[in-house]
Amino acid sequence: MTASAQTSDSVVMVFDLAVGGHHGTYLLYLAKYWPAWAGSRLIFVVGSAFATTHPEVVAQAERHNVQMVYVHPDKDPNFTIDPRMTRVALLRRAFAEWQILAEHAKRFDVREVLVMYLDGILQGPLCFARPVPFRVSGIYFRPSFHYPRLSPSPLTRSERVRGLRQRLLLYVALRNRALRTVFSLDSYAVEHLRRLAPPRCGLVALPDPWDAAEGDRTPGKIRADLGISSSSHVFLILGRLTPRKGIETVLAALPLIEQECSKQIVLLIVGDLPSAFQTTFEDALLRAREATSAQITTVQQFVPEADLHAYFRAADVIMATYARHVGMSGILIHAAAAGRPVLSSDYGLMGALTRRFRLGVAINSTSPLAIARSMERFVTEGPRSLFDPHSAAKFASQNTAVNFAETIARHLQT
Repeated sequence: MTASAQTSDSVVMVFDLAVGGHHGTYLLYLAKYWPAWAGSRLIFVVGSAFATTHPEVVAQAERHNVQMVYVHPDKDPNFTIDPRMTRVALLRRAFAEWQILAEHAKRFDVREVLVMYLDGILQGPLCFARPVPFRVSGIYFRPSFHYPRLSPSPLTRSERVRGLRQRLLLYVALRNRALRTVFSLDSYAVEHLRRLAPPRCGLVALPDPWDAAEGDRTPGKIRADLGISSSSHVFLILGRLTPRKGIETVLAALPLIEQECSKQIVLLIVGDLPSAFQTTFEDALLRAREATSAQITTVQQFVPEADLHAYFRAADVIMATYARHVGMSGILIHAAAAGRPVLSSDYGLMGALTRRFRLGVAINSTSPLAIARSMERFVTEGPRSLFDPHSAAKFASQNTAVNFAETIARHLQT
């Protein structure tokens, strides 16, 4: 859509240059559920590849009169969210992103900007950049400075240094007059952020959203299409298949499971596979298949939003065995909404939520043996015996897509 410059305090410019995963999903929910009472029109400023990757968001935006603006390919670097990037690379990317954000805020003369992934800007430009004539709010995804109180095992030296660096940069950034509201998917982090921030800065716990909308596929059809018997115990890994998902550790755990138990297990791995991880993944898959009686089934493709809930309900246990993952994971929400227990990492926020809401079993997910023994428990004791469905349902009800959109709108209007 061609955009013309305009001046309006009733326009919110929503900014996100990354694509894939939650980046499209969150924009979809904003377009679909932005409340009429908010009185603000939305402009989505996104990367040049966004329309190809997320056509469903573009369709929803057109349906709800949300303006789509695509950053010119010449100015659009590869904004992948990669925790393995060096600090220098992350800082360079944050300042490049800030420059693009400022150019578009000036182009549309907006006074309110919502950054859908605030982390780099919060720990870079908002600390050191010049004053700007617009207000910035955004979602802080990966706070870890409070993890010493969340994790059952001691943090490494690099994790402690990361937490200290976050605290120092946050103290400065939270005093930037342009910063209006920090939304965090981690409610524990909000409690600690309030101790660092001045009173004028808004700090809000944000629901990590899921939507009940479903497509034509049913759980039974998924299992039938994949040749999975009704008596099998299905353990599901779903999402972008990257090393941080802990897939290699799960595959290494399968040969450690007692043979009679492993014959009842189907490990279902679903998601798009990045080319950089393909060789490593296929090698680990081959080794596991040669050494276990468990069935391993893969679906290497992006799963549309409409099919997500059916996949979760087609499984018996949801694997959330990330390797020392920082931040939230929508896997926990979708599992709870589907009434399925998780086998989760015990580290950080994911471990804390699993324990607090009794969503399943939290373990040291870096240990193949710990994963193997927990999978055996789910088979022998029954998945439903290892979590609290009522508490899980309450957890899911707090994190709906409607609550997500209305929480953001409410705090941008004040």
